Order: sequence, then C-alpha cells, then structure tokens
Amino acid sequence: FCRVCAIKVSFCNVICHACQSRPPLFSRTVAAVDYDFPIPLLMHQYKTLCQVHMAGACADLMWRTLQTQHLEVPSIQAWVAVPSSTRALKRRGFNPAIELASKLSSYSRLPLVRTALCINESFAVAEQKQASRERRRQQALGRYEAGVALKGQWVGLVDDVMTTGSTLNACSQALLSGGAKGVIAVVFARTPRSLAQF
Repeated sequence: FCRVCAIKVSFCNVICHACQSRPPLFSRTVAAVDYDFPIPLLMHQYKTLCQVHMAGACADLMWRTLQTQHLEVPSIQAWVAVPSSTRALKRRGFNPAIELASKLSSYSRLPLVRTALCINESFAVAEQKQASRERRRQQALGRYEAGVALKGQWVGLVDDVMTTGSTLNACSQALLSGGAKGVIAVVFARTPRSLAQF
C-alpha cells in the first residue's frame, strides 16, 4: 500500500505516482479494509439504513489496524471527524464519521475535538457518488473551515470511506491552517484504484 494514501501499489514501502506528483496535505493514511465486497453492503446498512450500532464493529477494525501500524505513524494527540452537512445530518440523523471517531477516542483515551472543523454551508455541492476525481477535488476546495485550533498537535482525521482523498485533503488544509502540526487520515475503508479514479 502507498505509505501516504493507502492505495494498493506494486511494491512495498513506496509512495504511489499520484501522491508523488500531487502530494496530499495529510501525511499518512490508515485504512482498515478495502472498499470491496461485502464492505459496500455494510456501508449501505450503516449510512443509508442508519444502523448506527455498526460503528462499533467498524471502529474496532480501525483501532486494530492502527495498532499494527503504530511504529510507522506519528503519535496522534487528538481526534477530529470529517463533518457532515446540515442536509446530510437531517437525512441520516447522525454523522457516520463522528460515531467512528467517538469510539476511537474512547479506545485511545485521547480527546475528540468536535468543533475543530466545520462546513461552509454556502458551498453548493452535488452528490459525490457519481462525481469524477477532479470534480470531487474542486467541490472540496474551501468547503471546510477550521474551528477550535489544535496548535502543534498531530491530528487523527476520521472518515468512513476514502475514495479520492479530496475531502480528507480539504479538511487537512483547514486543520493545518488552524495550526495543527500534521494530519493522519484514519478511515474504515479505502476504495481500490479501479473505482477511485474515473
């Protein structure tokens, strides 16, 4: 896996071409599973059918993966979840990333800073599922803003699924501009290259 974005690569301990040509603002990615069958079904139940209790099983796998990679990852000092829009919160009734981050905060005994990131709701964003890589990147630019500053801290930025990394990159930009020392992306599932790049 790429040391930066966790996409599958041909050789061990390398950085993929995409991360070399356009390095993301997060330093590392820790992904528990590939977004491959049956994970899409699990995510559908979790996010669309609002089976919030599934956050525990997902977070368990994320925590175990972090334990196996702890020597390669800078020590996380605080957790932050990718925020949901008001529209998504009304539709689901919960933020999937917050549920995962809350579990990781409990396991690690590190704070979950719920106000470190917010969404600029003035940005009109189309549905991401069918958007191309470049469209996702453009939509994410400037959409996230820093809230409570995490000056000098390594932040564990949590999301459920990483597809192109555009959302995580935009969130990292906001956190770093707010004074964070660095960002580690921690996700449940990483979309394979064949599906991540349209």
